[in-house]
Amino acid sequence: MQPLSATTVRFGTVTIPDVLRASNTTGDWKQHVAVSFGAPFGAAIPGIPKDVAQGINVILTPRSQVPVVAVVESVNAIGFRFALRNADPNQDANGIIVDWLAVLGVSEPAPPPLDVRLSILQPKPFSGFLDEALWPRIWFSTPFASAPTPVVLLTANNLNVPSEDNPAVVAHAGALVLVDHLVAKGIADPPTGAAFGFGVRGVNVDSVGGNTGVYAAAFATSANAPPASTSTLWVDSGTETNADGFALVSDPLFGVPFSVSPGGQRGDWVSVDVYFDRPFSTPPLVFATARGHTPVVPIARNVTTHGFTMALRNTDSVPGHAAFHWVAIGCAQGCG
Repeated sequence: MQPLSATTVRFGTVTIPDVLRASNTTGDWKQHVAVSFGAPFGAAIPGIPKDVAQGINVILTPRSQVPVVAVVESVNAIGFRFALRNADPNQDANGIIVDWLAVLGVSEPAPPPLDVRLSILQPKPFSGFLDEALWPRIWFSTPFASAPTPVVLLTANNLNVPSEDNPAVVAHAGALVLVDHLVAKGIADPPTGAAFGFGVRGVNVDSVGGNTGVYAAAFATSANAPPASTSTLWVDSGTETNADGFALVSDPLFGVPFSVSPGGQRGDWVSVDVYFDRPFSTPPLVFATARGHTPVVPIARNVTTHGFTMALRNTDSVPGHAAFHWVAIGCAQGCG
């Protein structure tokens, strides 16, 4: 865990020209999409905090009218590869854009100026599979100073309300809804309207209904960023290997940890507890993305200053293993 100012950060956007066919048909996957970081990451800090080696962690958020699940396949200092799977059995997915963020807990010389906004979207009800909900206007506390349009990362959460009726929801960001009304009132300017905020659409890819909220983080590079936008932020990050008891369940006697059944079958969920390297002063926002080969949808549950529970549901028709990258962003380092 370290200040954002002492963290190496890369982010960007990838356009996917391919069409992903309806779920459970040939062509519902797009694999091995290569992304370059541009400037490579430096070496990780020597040492193994909490018995887990440090690494680069990647968060992906697809933007698509159809629910698409992203999976990080591999990561190294110069880039990463990822896959996408369509989770909708009724329609193809096209025009997909993927926002991405990569972090490593080491500082770098002359880092680019960052502009960051964090948002917590209140829970919305979802009645069942493929039901949708809309958060039409999520305003940035301060508009972004200039182009380019920021990347927006999203992860579902339960907003610390202990309950099992918290379905797996895939969320994607878009422009503010009814932006023409804002233009008419002189609030937004079409070329840079997205810098005032964004809208979010969520789709339930679970077999049950319930209430789900969303964490959101917007990143941009701007020399005109308000000083407060990053000066008090701290970051922690890792993978499922940070989970409490991972060393026990990864013992050869137990096989590969965190196995999940095919979606819609008993055992398609798994939940693990993760503790931060050091506590935050207030509960941070937690973002996560599947990694490996199984398209699990992550939900950050019961987030506290010291850790969180990551719940993951398999959206594939075959069994697999729940693995994930996670990044927590919050205010300052706390006590403990």
